[in-house]
Amino acid sequence: MQYARLQKRAIQDLINGRGDAKSHVSRIIYYGFVQNIIFNALQQAVNVFGFGDDDDDDPKKEKKYLNVANGMLDSLLRGVGIGGAAVSVGKNFLLDIYERSKRDRPEYVDSVWKFTQFSPPINSKISRLKQAAWHFDSKKRRQKILDEGFSLNSPAFEALAKVISATTNFPLDRVLYKIKNIEGALAEDTELWMRVAQLAGWPKWQLEDKKTAPVLTDEQKAKAKEDKKKTLYKEAKGSTDYDTLKKLNSAQQIKMLKSLGFGEYTIKKAKSEEAKINLIIAKNSGKKNIVNKKEADQYKYKKLSKAEQVRKLDSLGLSKDEIKALKYENDRVEKLLELMK
Repeated sequence: MQYARLQKRAIQDLINGRGDAKSHVSRIIYYGFVQNIIFNALQQAVNVFGFGDDDDDDPKKEKKYLNVANGMLDSLLRGVGIGGAAVSVGKNFLLDIYERSKRDRPEYVDSVWKFTQFSPPINSKISRLKQAAWHFDSKKRRQKILDEGFSLNSPAFEALAKVISATTNFPLDRVLYKIKNIEGALAEDTELWMRVAQLAGWPKWQLEDKKTAPVLTDEQKAKAKEDKKKTLYKEAKGSTDYDTLKKLNSAQQIKMLKSLGFGEYTIKKAKSEEAKINLIIAKNSGKKNIVNKKEADQYKYKKLSKAEQVRKLDSLGLSKDEIKALKYENDRVEKLLELMK
């Protein structure tokens, strides 16, 4: 805001012919562009400009450049006053709507929170409360809290710190972040430039190159794959969400159908993935599955070998001559259906 006032004064002096014109122009350029871009670039993390790779086509890098440009524009608009702040909020609301339109699940209702940016203090408090609640709105994140226990890395401590910060104005969450930054900076495997950046205040997640994945052995890859399958199956239990169930492979979907009490005939009849998922959703929703009992029994008896069919007929009281007269499988199956009514 102070920079905007300096620019405004320089523009007024330039228009009214007061003072040195070159000095006014240089002040407008410096505070309107140079100082602005330095401040917003540093907010987006130093590795965007100095420590990242040279891939100019990286969409994540391009997004950070756009964020810097948007931050510069917001700084200028908010410096103008209430009118500029209103334009800034409206612009960010529309940008958020546009960005969400590209997602599979846009959740446009969350864009409304952008309007709280009109008042930075209120927006800051609401943002902290939302971040605190985020750790509890999924089964996976709640499980992580239980697994971490009383460890400093537990998300529960971060959530509590954000609630305290939002309600009392005591920046406990910033204290927690500082402790984590110092801990990360002192780690043996941290590079020198990352140590300096973390001690200066940037969080580790902002400095890491997301494309550089750790090299895993074949055993670690297999374990990670198996763990992921188990996690997906655990999350899908009792779910009625189509997308969650779709993440399971065919074998897992069949396993789930069996665990829900579906017979072999019903599972076999559900040939497509969509049919299997719809059966699971129907069962988890409490709907009764309508099965043609005759077709199911017919399928079951046809699966028996000839010797097993003969033994079954014998146990139902048929004589050897009566069984011998049933030369074809369909005849034996029909007789079994008749006798089992």
